[in-house]
This record gives sequence, C-alpha cells and structure tokens, in this order.
Amino acid sequence: MGCTPKVIDGIEYDVATDEDAQEIAELFISDFCLTEPLNKALKVKPFEARPPVEFGVKHLIKDGLSVKATDLSTGKIVAGRLSMVVDPAKKDEDAAMMEEIFRIVPERLHPLVNFVTEVASAEMPDVFEKFGVDKYVEFLAVNVNVDYRGKRIAQNILNIAYDVCRHNGFDVVKVLATNPRTAHIFKKQGFEQVASYKVLDYIHEEKSYFEGIEELEFANTFLRDLRAVE
Repeated sequence: MGCTPKVIDGIEYDVATDEDAQEIAELFISDFCLTEPLNKALKVKPFEARPPVEFGVKHLIKDGLSVKATDLSTGKIVAGRLSMVVDPAKKDEDAAMMEEIFRIVPERLHPLVNFVTEVASAEMPDVFEKFGVDKYVEFLAVNVNVDYRGKRIAQNILNIAYDVCRHNGFDVVKVLATNPRTAHIFKKQGFEQVASYKVLDYIHEEKSYFEGIEELEFANTFLRDLRAVE
C-alpha cells in the first residue's frame, strides 16, 4: 500500500479491503447512523440504516481509499473513514450506485440522501476548474467506536487518509460536515469552507425536513488542496 499500514499506540491504520466491509458497516450501523445530528433528528432506526450502509460500504471500499483502524490486541476494527473517488469518467457507475441507494433506502429517508449528496453542497465551486484537477476524493463519513474515543484515533485516521490520497495521486479532498465537531476539525486543519446550508431551511412537504434537530445549525462544505501541505 506504500504509506500503510502504520501502527500508533497499538492501533494499526490501513486501507480497508473487501473483507473488512461487513465489520465496518456494523460499526456505522450501531453508532454513527443513530448518533449523528441529521440521523438523530429523523430517528433513523438500525433496520432502516442496514441495507444502504452495507451496500454503500461495500461499494466505497472498492475505490481503495477508505481507511480502517484495528486494535492489535483484539483484532477488531475500531474506526473507519469512508472515501470515494469523484471522477467524470465513472459518472455512470456513480449514478447506478445512487439509483440502488434510493431503491433500498426507506422512502421517508429519500430527502436525507438528496440533502447530503446534492442540496447541501450545491453552492460549492467547480472543483475541477478551481484546482485544475480531473478527479478528486470525497470524504463521506468517519466513525470511532465509542470505547475508543478520546485517543486521537479520529485525528490519526484522518492523517492516514490524506497520505492514502496523495499516494494514489489525488490532490484535492472535499467533505460535507454535518457535525459541529468535525467542522471544527476541518477548519483547524486548513480546509477552505466553500458552502454553507442552514439545515432548518431544507423543506420537504411544506415543512422543515429536519424539524427539531439539535447540535447542528449549518451543514458546511469544505475543500482542501493537499499539494499545499505536503
């Protein structure tokens, strides 16, 4: 893998493979899908999250840029960062993936999928033109097992993800932050905020889709040129 695996304080960081897909999916289903602000506002249930998460993780891992963190003392994956390649050459493949996502996601959550994939970042600039690249990476989600939080694993897995991107020839990273904590991290790391969407302004069936949401006021889109920080 070139830049991986890497061991820090008994945790091994490496590129996720097809064999890791189910374990990583379980990590997200059991926690991330239930505790992130958007999901909490919609009261997403594990049975609703399971089909799209399992499908999405298996698909994203094939891009070869997602990273796992494994506790060497137990052999269990304790964190994962999911990433995907954004490349016009794979537009049809990505469209097919989204079609399948909408097929297996409960209809009540279709607006959620539309929000995180299209609406929230609609005002961002054209990445290809802005940075002069023909493809880039989008960080989609990260989760750390609750028992392992506060150990810098989220920070470490992010740094490893940068290295994996560079090693594979990617210069630009995009991320949509739907959690104030992650937004703070990306700002601190030098990401440029390029779009901001007030979550309660997202209307579905004549009312705010995320009515009653806590913790999150704005969904913010960030970009980072990895060439500027090598």
